[in-house]
Amino acid sequence: MGLLDKTVTVLREELAGVHPRLILVQGLVRLIPNLAGIRARRWLYRLAGVQIGRGTTIFGHLVITGTGPVHRRLEIGQGCIINAPIHLNLGASIRLGDGVAVGPYAVFVTDSHQLGDSTFRAGEVFSAPIEVGDGAWIGTGAMLLPGVRVGPGAVVAAGAVVVKDVPADTLVAGVPARPVKELCPAAEALRRMAAV
Repeated sequence: MGLLDKTVTVLREELAGVHPRLILVQGLVRLIPNLAGIRARRWLYRLAGVQIGRGTTIFGHLVITGTGPVHRRLEIGQGCIINAPIHLNLGASIRLGDGVAVGPYAVFVTDSHQLGDSTFRAGEVFSAPIEVGDGAWIGTGAMLLPGVRVGPGAVVAAGAVVVKDVPADTLVAGVPARPVKELCPAAEALRRMAAV
């Protein structure tokens, strides 16, 4: 392997996480005041290749990290409310269903490390997708770790760290997040309202 081949290989490795279109969009989005330009912000993120459903509002910028085609790994459903900034590590896919609400400073992490030996504990990197079901609410400063699924209608309390799946219509809180309360499913809540 010649010097030119080595140089090209090193440059490819060093620039693997660079996404020019996404960098441009991130810069433009940061120029828009947080509570203004909702349609423009949504349009810009779509321009970068992010799937965003109709009626979704993003109040601020998304911090998007990861290598490879990160823009293809983020899917945000219809009618969501994203109170940014939020951090989205997209080593694997993140899918937010329809009607999801996310508080500011929430963190979604799809990359982590296997536990290594005592000479270097942060072992081999692995990635696992995160999925948030329809109607769920992720509170301010909550953190979702690789491979978790938050069920439809669930609530993750502010500051909670989700390390395992959250059942549908359940409130979880704490570090690590644990079930605190079962919530009424939508159909039951509608029946209760009709009975009043």
